[in-house]
Amino acid sequence: DWWDADSTTALAQFPAGFPITIAAGIRTGLAPGQAARAVEAMSAFGLVVAVVLLLDGTAGAPAGLLAVVLLAATPAIFDNYIRVLSEPLFLLLLVLTLAAMTLTPERPWLAGLFGALGELVRYSGVALGVAAVLWSLGRGGPWRSRIERALEAALPVVAVRTWWTVRLH
Repeated sequence: DWWDADSTTALAQFPAGFPITIAAGIRTGLAPGQAARAVEAMSAFGLVVAVVLLLDGTAGAPAGLLAVVLLAATPAIFDNYIRVLSEPLFLLLLVLTLAAMTLTPERPWLAGLFGALGELVRYSGVALGVAAVLWSLGRGGPWRSRIERALEAALPVVAVRTWWTVRLH
């Protein structure tokens, strides 16, 4: 409970994805600050690659490169990457979810997986898993195929949500 004397008990309910990624870097031998910087740097690199791939597949490579330049020039985005925050990792998972939905629609579980991981990084990530499921359901085709795709997208979301709930309680 919030009134417990142990100050970390109240933090147990917060999404663990960001601290887990930093802990993975620490396990490889990096100092905590270096591990956090590595997560931020890899998130930035992954975001650049994901944006270029997403836009290359939908609007062409020049649009992807322009988007990366605009992202880098946006102060709010730039500021997120020079401090240790969970936003960069979440933005990467957001773009990966969108890319999986649009570039690999035949694999709805992939969009669901990125959405589920987004939920582990930030509470607002719940919307990513929901979007993956609704996207899979809303795509054309017979209702049986739509429902199967939606269930396939929901499987990683439900698995991660179940793990998180069990872990908390």
